[in-house]
Amino acid sequence: MPADADNMLVRYSIESEDGSREVFDLDIDLPQVAIKQPDPSSLPEWAELEYHKCQHCPLTKETHPHCPVAALLVDYGQRTGRMVSYTQVDLTVEQGETKTTAKVSAQEAL
Repeated sequence: MPADADNMLVRYSIESEDGSREVFDLDIDLPQVAIKQPDPSSLPEWAELEYHKCQHCPLTKETHPHCPVAALLVDYGQRTGRMVSYTQVDLTVEQGETKTTAKVSAQEAL
């Protein structure tokens, strides 16, 4: 997975004991180290910034209609909701030429 001066790709692959696999790509904008956000038109109401805004959050709904963290969690939740947190999975994380693997609980992988 090549990187360039403008972005870095980190790929997470989670394989369950039943052989199913989910792959998540984190596309990170550099140099600000910001994860690219999903299309806001597909986000549920609970991802809106004002839904349950954290007390310390400095963002405003005018500049950020959706919570950036909640927006990223929507896809993960939809794709991993069937996993049981304590079951063992094979986790592979790749960034550039580096590849790391581990057998961990689904909870640890996420």
